[in-house]
Amino acid sequence: MATAAIRTNQRPLRAALLLRVSDSRQAEAESYSLDSQRRVGQDLCHRRGWPIVREYVGAGESAFTRDVGKRETVRALLADATSSVFDVLIVHDVSRYARDEELGHFVLNNLHLLGVKLVNATNDIDYDTPEGRMMFSMELSFSAAGSRKASFHIKKAKQQKFEMGLHVGDVPFGYAAGETNKDPLLVVRTEAAAIRQAFEDFANGAGYTEIARRWNSAGFQPHSKQHRSTFAASAIQSVIENDFYCGYVRHLGERKLGLHEAIISEDLWMRAQVSVRRQTSKARESWLLSGTAECVECNGPIWQFKTGTKKAYFYYRETSAVRERKCSVGGAVWRRDLAEAEVCAVIESMTTDPRWLDEVDRSARKAPAPQDDRRSKLMATKKRLTNAYIAGARSEAEWRAEAKTLDEQLGRLPPDNPTAVVFAGGRLISIGQIWSGMTTDERRETLRILFQSVKMNTRDKRLWLEPWPEFAPLFAMRRDYCVHGTPGRTRTCAHGLGNHCSIL
Repeated sequence: MATAAIRTNQRPLRAALLLRVSDSRQAEAESYSLDSQRRVGQDLCHRRGWPIVREYVGAGESAFTRDVGKRETVRALLADATSSVFDVLIVHDVSRYARDEELGHFVLNNLHLLGVKLVNATNDIDYDTPEGRMMFSMELSFSAAGSRKASFHIKKAKQQKFEMGLHVGDVPFGYAAGETNKDPLLVVRTEAAAIRQAFEDFANGAGYTEIARRWNSAGFQPHSKQHRSTFAASAIQSVIENDFYCGYVRHLGERKLGLHEAIISEDLWMRAQVSVRRQTSKARESWLLSGTAECVECNGPIWQFKTGTKKAYFYYRETSAVRERKCSVGGAVWRRDLAEAEVCAVIESMTTDPRWLDEVDRSARKAPAPQDDRRSKLMATKKRLTNAYIAGARSEAEWRAEAKTLDEQLGRLPPDNPTAVVFAGGRLISIGQIWSGMTTDERRETLRILFQSVKMNTRDKRLWLEPWPEFAPLFAMRRDYCVHGTPGRTRTCAHGLGNHCSIL
């Protein structure tokens, strides 16, 4: 089962390295884990004459998941493999590649279909042979079993710590670790004084941003896994809402008195929570893109932002500066009303334009009878699921999980775009008929049903909307119609929908 040195007459095979550590601390300069993996991969490529064209480094990326959405490196390498960026993927061992059987086989199958070979740098097994595939399955199963066993023991240890009255999780600001993991956390006196003052000030009307500014000026630094050096308003909110500071510990929804020294009294904590609820009721006004919009440059969340005293002004703001993340947009803002008007223009233009509706109707009349009714059955199932979610009979988590499974099944079917356009068009038109009468919350939920992502560039004032697979053919048809049809007579532009909108 030895792996032969693969070469072509035209050029040597191009190699990519997949490097991964599960804890971001293992990726720091004083750690040698990533360097060791890189060196082994480089030695192998040097011996076989493979130039290394790309590295995929997962610093603090867990492989114990079957959700490819949680593996940024895997998503990136699959996208590059689709574009034929490399021919061979080198991993240090299977545990660096995946610790879940389903994800491991899914990625390997996709690489095989794309003509990319997976090579383990620590053995000489050819995973393309039947015997090699069996060995791969065994290595993957052992790796997954090890992770499950470790996870079981970790969960048991955490529960035991909680039962003893010890803190479970990261050490909060204001405390330091005890001498052993069986000792309660120790109070850091200088930080504790700032925490007590912050609770008093907040209970008397101070805001999160004001307290964060004071702490940053005093040189305090948060206990951050992302190595942030300053406090954001959200970090202050987490402190104020944490009852650990008045003596309690929590784990998996349970709460009990802990063994650690409390920094504030329970009475002071309760007075602060009154202010939390008062500020939350003011600040949590529903915006159309709340919780759904992301920055198109860095994928960071877009926050609500209000300014002004006598007259309030409302904006969507990119948050890289606050969260100490690099982004070319750099904290730019976009007026709330203008950004939301663009999204509304997308819905309205696709549900009220008579010329466009005639085009959908013509497509319906021209659509051939489907040869395979699996698509229509899956779409009908998703329609019932979506209606149940809108009616409140399904939770958002249930809807997302079941819809994802249905979308994956739809994606594996052969294309039947005319039927998809007819079905999606009818669904979208029915949404458009009640759009104007919806509340902001209802509109926001409708956007989640239509689009799997909403990307925003607050500097250039542009939106990018990515529809779910169910609606993708319809939006692709609309985009072509806007470019080649009569864009001057609709609220569209050559980019897609809306004055600044594009369809991904």
